[in-house]
Amino acid sequence: MAAPTLREIVLKLDEIAEDIWRCDDLDSGFDDVRQRSLQLQAQLLVQRSFQKTENLLRQQTDKTLPKQHATRIKHFIKFTFEKTSRSNERSARLRELECNALKLCGLTYTIKEILELPAPQFDFLLANAANFVRLKKLAQYLYRDDIDKFIFGKFDPEDEDLFKEFLKCLSSTTSRGRQQLTG
Repeated sequence: MAAPTLREIVLKLDEIAEDIWRCDDLDSGFDDVRQRSLQLQAQLLVQRSFQKTENLLRQQTDKTLPKQHATRIKHFIKFTFEKTSRSNERSARLRELECNALKLCGLTYTIKEILELPAPQFDFLLANAANFVRLKKLAQYLYRDDIDKFIFGKFDPEDEDLFKEFLKCLSSTTSRGRQQLTG
């Protein structure tokens, strides 16, 4: 987004703030504005986190990822698919993500961060992680030996069939992702 466009947005937001300040009845119609601004805030926070991971993946194509990121994904996959004392509604919802989106989330967030993520951010993450992978063409960067060795490790999934579908998705796209990187 161009700097002039950003300045226009800030000016428009300043105008809105002035109009709201002059308004006598804040109950009428402003709930939608407040809700949309909360959604925008959630988007900015999640997108900023995803962009950090995107930059790391693009910069580290020939190098091993920092150990914290590589092992983070192992713990994330365990949290998502294994039955643990911490397993909750969020891990079940994460299971619904497509495989590349789940890998991106596993590289981006720790389990603690996922559990503490405010609901609007978590909902935005679920709704948009796959789109971010497609939009930024990240699939080719998500298939690396240092990531795959943790994902294809030993797990004791709660739902064996669901976990097999996840691995099947990864297996079918691993060769395509590697071909995109080399070709």
